[in-house]
Amino acid sequence: ERITVIPNAVIPPRDTPPSTPPDGWRERPLVGVVARLQPEKAVAEFLKAAARVSASFPEARFLVVGDGPLHDELLGLAEHLGVGERVCFLGHRADARALIRLLDVLVVPSLTEGAPLIVLEAMAAGVPVIASAVGGIPDQIRHEKEGLLVPAGDPAALGDALLELLQDPAHARRLGEAGRQRADSEFSHATMVRRIEAVY
Repeated sequence: ERITVIPNAVIPPRDTPPSTPPDGWRERPLVGVVARLQPEKAVAEFLKAAARVSASFPEARFLVVGDGPLHDELLGLAEHLGVGERVCFLGHRADARALIRLLDVLVVPSLTEGAPLIVLEAMAAGVPVIASAVGGIPDQIRHEKEGLLVPAGDPAALGDALLELLQDPAHARRLGEAGRQRADSEFSHATMVRRIEAVY
Protein backbone atom coordinates (compact mmCIF):
# COMPACT_ATOMS: atom_id res chain seq x y z
CA GLU A 1 0.00 0.00 0.00
CA ARG A 2 3.05 2.28 0.20
CA ILE A 3 4.00 1.72 -3.45
CA THR A 4 2.68 3.68 -6.41
CA VAL A 5 3.80 2.87 -9.96
CA ILE A 6 4.00 5.87 -12.29
CA PRO A 7 4.76 4.92 -15.92
CA ASN A 8 7.25 6.68 -18.12
CA ALA A 9 5.94 9.56 -20.20
CA VAL A 10 6.59 10.52 -23.79
CA ILE A 11 6.45 13.92 -25.44
CA PRO A 12 4.72 13.88 -28.87
CA PRO A 13 7.23 13.79 -31.72
CA ARG A 14 8.10 16.88 -33.71
CA ASP A 15 7.58 16.94 -37.45
CA THR A 16 11.32 17.32 -38.04
CA PRO A 17 12.41 14.88 -40.78
CA PRO A 18 15.47 12.65 -40.36
CA SER A 19 18.74 14.46 -41.03
CA THR A 20 19.66 11.86 -43.68
CA PRO A 21 16.88 9.45 -44.70
CA PRO A 22 18.21 5.93 -45.27
CA ASP A 23 18.47 4.53 -48.79
CA GLY A 24 15.22 2.94 -49.86
CA TRP A 25 13.17 4.62 -47.16
CA ARG A 26 10.40 5.41 -49.63
CA GLU A 27 9.98 1.72 -50.35
CA ARG A 28 7.13 0.03 -48.58
CA PRO A 29 6.65 -1.72 -46.36
CA LEU A 30 9.45 -0.63 -44.04
CA VAL A 31 10.04 -2.48 -40.76
CA GLY A 32 12.59 -1.43 -38.18
CA VAL A 33 14.24 -2.11 -34.87
CA VAL A 34 15.93 0.59 -32.77
CA ALA A 35 18.26 -0.88 -30.15
CA ARG A 36 21.79 -1.23 -28.91
CA LEU A 37 23.28 -4.26 -30.63
CA GLN A 38 23.83 -6.50 -27.62
CA PRO A 39 22.49 -9.98 -26.81
CA GLU A 40 19.46 -9.09 -24.68
CA LYS A 41 18.04 -6.90 -27.46
CA ALA A 42 17.70 -10.03 -29.64
CA VAL A 43 18.28 -8.29 -32.97
CA ALA A 44 19.33 -11.69 -34.32
CA GLU A 45 15.74 -12.86 -33.80
CA PHE A 46 14.58 -9.82 -35.77
CA LEU A 47 16.84 -10.82 -38.67
CA LYS A 48 15.56 -14.40 -38.58
CA ALA A 49 12.00 -13.06 -38.63
CA ALA A 50 12.96 -10.81 -41.56
CA ALA A 51 14.14 -13.86 -43.48
CA ARG A 52 10.86 -15.62 -42.74
CA VAL A 53 8.87 -12.59 -43.92
CA SER A 54 10.98 -12.09 -47.04
CA ALA A 55 10.19 -15.57 -48.29
CA SER A 56 6.54 -14.64 -48.85
CA PHE A 57 6.74 -10.81 -48.79
CA PRO A 58 9.91 -9.98 -50.75
CA GLU A 59 9.07 -6.28 -51.14
CA ALA A 60 9.54 -5.67 -47.38
CA ARG A 61 12.63 -3.77 -46.29
CA PHE A 62 14.20 -3.72 -42.83
CA LEU A 63 16.14 -1.11 -40.84
CA VAL A 64 18.43 -1.73 -37.88
CA VAL A 65 19.10 1.53 -36.02
CA GLY A 66 21.78 1.34 -33.34
CA ASP A 67 25.30 0.14 -32.73
CA GLY A 68 27.02 -2.18 -30.30
CA PRO A 69 29.32 -5.17 -29.85
CA LEU A 70 27.26 -7.50 -32.07
CA HIS A 71 27.35 -5.23 -35.14
CA ASP A 72 29.70 -7.32 -37.27
CA GLU A 73 28.14 -10.60 -36.16
CA LEU A 74 24.67 -9.37 -37.10
CA LEU A 75 25.88 -8.15 -40.49
CA GLY A 76 27.23 -11.63 -41.14
CA LEU A 77 23.99 -13.23 -39.97
CA ALA A 78 21.94 -11.08 -42.35
CA GLU A 79 24.12 -12.24 -45.24
CA HIS A 80 23.92 -15.86 -44.09
CA LEU A 81 20.12 -15.65 -43.93
CA GLY A 82 19.97 -14.23 -47.44
CA VAL A 83 18.53 -10.86 -46.43
CA GLY A 84 21.68 -8.77 -46.62
CA GLU A 85 20.28 -6.69 -49.48
CA ARG A 86 16.96 -6.15 -47.68
CA VAL A 87 18.39 -5.04 -44.32
CA CYS A 88 20.01 -1.63 -43.85
CA PHE A 89 22.24 -1.20 -40.78
CA LEU A 90 22.24 2.52 -39.96
CA GLY A 91 24.42 2.48 -36.84
CA HIS A 92 23.87 4.99 -34.06
CA ARG A 93 21.55 7.81 -35.15
CA ALA A 94 20.86 10.95 -33.14
CA ASP A 95 17.67 11.32 -35.19
CA ALA A 96 16.38 7.82 -34.36
CA ARG A 97 13.05 9.21 -33.18
CA ALA A 98 12.49 10.91 -36.52
CA LEU A 99 13.38 7.66 -38.30
CA ILE A 100 10.65 5.83 -36.37
CA ARG A 101 8.03 7.90 -38.18
CA LEU A 102 9.22 6.44 -41.50
CA LEU A 103 8.36 2.91 -40.39
CA ASP A 104 5.26 0.90 -41.09
CA VAL A 105 6.03 -1.34 -38.09
CA LEU A 106 8.47 -1.04 -35.19
CA VAL A 107 9.75 -4.30 -33.70
CA VAL A 108 11.03 -4.69 -30.13
CA PRO A 109 12.32 -8.30 -29.99
CA SER A 110 14.09 -8.01 -26.61
CA LEU A 111 14.63 -10.99 -24.32
CA THR A 112 14.38 -8.70 -21.30
CA GLU A 113 13.16 -5.13 -20.84
CA GLY A 114 11.95 -2.65 -18.26
CA ALA A 115 9.52 -0.08 -19.65
CA PRO A 116 11.25 0.96 -22.89
CA LEU A 117 10.74 4.50 -24.12
CA ILE A 118 11.11 3.31 -27.71
CA VAL A 119 7.69 1.64 -27.45
CA LEU A 120 6.08 4.85 -26.24
CA GLU A 121 7.84 6.89 -28.92
CA ALA A 122 6.47 4.63 -31.64
CA MET A 123 3.00 4.77 -30.11
CA ALA A 124 3.13 8.57 -29.96
CA ALA A 125 4.06 8.59 -33.65
CA GLY A 126 1.15 6.32 -34.55
CA VAL A 127 3.45 3.47 -35.61
CA PRO A 128 2.20 -0.04 -34.73
CA VAL A 129 4.49 -2.09 -32.50
CA ILE A 130 5.27 -5.79 -32.44
CA ALA A 131 7.14 -6.62 -29.24
CA SER A 132 8.19 -9.43 -26.95
CA ALA A 133 5.81 -9.92 -24.03
CA VAL A 134 8.51 -9.24 -21.43
CA GLY A 135 9.00 -6.81 -18.55
CA GLY A 136 6.75 -3.77 -18.63
CA ILE A 137 5.95 -3.95 -22.35
CA PRO A 138 2.51 -5.59 -21.83
CA ASP A 139 1.64 -2.62 -19.60
CA GLN A 140 2.43 -0.28 -22.49
CA ILE A 141 0.76 -2.05 -25.40
CA ARG A 142 -2.04 -4.56 -25.17
CA HIS A 143 -2.13 -7.46 -27.61
CA GLU A 144 -4.36 -6.77 -30.62
CA LYS A 145 -5.32 -3.36 -29.19
CA GLU A 146 -2.30 -1.11 -29.70
CA GLY A 147 0.08 -3.69 -31.14
CA LEU A 148 0.99 -7.37 -31.17
CA LEU A 149 2.85 -9.24 -28.43
CA VAL A 150 4.88 -12.39 -29.11
CA PRO A 151 6.94 -14.77 -26.97
CA ALA A 152 10.55 -13.67 -26.50
CA GLY A 153 13.14 -15.59 -28.48
CA ASP A 154 10.64 -16.92 -31.02
CA PRO A 155 11.51 -15.63 -34.52
CA ALA A 156 8.77 -17.75 -36.10
CA ALA A 157 6.08 -16.08 -33.99
CA LEU A 158 7.67 -12.69 -34.65
CA GLY A 159 7.74 -13.33 -38.39
CA ASP A 160 4.11 -14.48 -38.39
CA ALA A 161 3.06 -11.35 -36.50
CA LEU A 162 4.90 -9.20 -39.03
CA LEU A 163 3.19 -10.95 -41.90
CA GLU A 164 -0.16 -10.39 -40.21
CA LEU A 165 0.34 -6.63 -40.24
CA LEU A 166 2.11 -6.38 -43.58
CA GLN A 167 -0.67 -8.31 -45.29
CA ASP A 168 -3.36 -6.20 -43.63
CA PRO A 169 -2.22 -2.55 -43.68
CA ALA A 170 -5.64 -1.34 -42.52
CA HIS A 171 -5.29 -3.42 -39.35
CA ALA A 172 -1.77 -2.05 -38.83
CA ARG A 173 -3.06 1.51 -39.17
CA ARG A 174 -5.83 0.84 -36.62
CA LEU A 175 -3.29 -0.48 -34.12
CA GLY A 176 -1.05 2.52 -34.75
CA GLU A 177 -3.86 4.99 -34.21
CA ALA A 178 -4.98 3.18 -31.05
CA GLY A 179 -1.40 3.37 -29.81
CA ARG A 180 -1.24 7.09 -30.51
CA GLN A 181 -4.44 7.66 -28.53
CA ARG A 182 -3.18 5.55 -25.63
CA ALA A 183 0.13 7.43 -25.61
CA ASP A 184 -1.78 10.71 -25.49
CA SER A 185 -3.99 9.62 -22.61
CA GLU A 186 -1.93 7.20 -20.50
CA PHE A 187 1.68 8.16 -21.18
CA SER A 188 1.60 11.91 -21.74
CA HIS A 189 3.86 14.24 -19.76
CA ALA A 190 0.79 15.95 -18.27
CA THR A 191 -0.59 12.60 -17.07
CA MET A 192 2.73 11.70 -15.44
CA VAL A 193 2.91 15.06 -13.63
CA ARG A 194 -0.69 14.70 -12.44
CA ARG A 195 0.05 11.24 -11.05
CA ILE A 196 3.16 12.48 -9.24
CA GLU A 197 1.22 15.40 -7.75
CA ALA A 198 -1.51 13.01 -6.59
CA VAL A 199 1.07 10.94 -4.68
CA TYR A 200 2.45 14.05 -2.94
